[in-house]
Amino acid sequence: MEKNKLKKYKDKLVLERKKILETIDLMYKNGLSASQQEELGELSVNDNHPADMGTEMFDKERGFALLSNEKNILVQIDNALERIEKGNYGICEFCGKEIEEERLDFIPYATRCAECEKNVVNYNTFRYDRPVEEEVLNYPFGKSFNDISESVEYDGEDAWQDVDEFNKIPKMKRNYDDEYISGTVEQIDNISNQQYKNQLP
Repeated sequence: MEKNKLKKYKDKLVLERKKILETIDLMYKNGLSASQQEELGELSVNDNHPADMGTEMFDKERGFALLSNEKNILVQIDNALERIEKGNYGICEFCGKEIEEERLDFIPYATRCAECEKNVVNYNTFRYDRPVEEEVLNYPFGKSFNDISESVEYDGEDAWQDVDEFNKIPKMKRNYDDEYISGTVEQIDNISNQQYKNQLP
């Protein structure tokens, strides 16, 4: 890569790094590192209603997630600056070709070209941190978690209903839903097509 382009990207990375450090400082100044008791300004964090505490916890977790994201980008920027010093900036780490300038203009710390990025990020195979046991569950019990077909057949929901029916004592109501379950998931599923048609104007 030409020296003037390298200087342009280095300046861009340094400016981005400065902005991220300022953002992290602001996050800490605005109470991210403070305990909930300090942040809320209350004597006790045991509120009368648990939902209040849930909201506070959600806000705190969101703040930490944003902080983690900023730190992650900061590491990527530092790595990109290091690649500039070593002379291998702008080279795709997978295929070894030059990363497109348009991509570097948008993400100056990119490590892969657009084509390799497309091949790496395949959301159909992304597991979302599901338990490894789900990969080996036999039909039909694994269908609850990994079935993406449109077919209507015996699935995980049906399996749960079968398990629920196993120890059922005749004429004994265990909960409100018992009187409505007859092979359907919800009450509305018991409405026949004819009943529905009769309601139409």
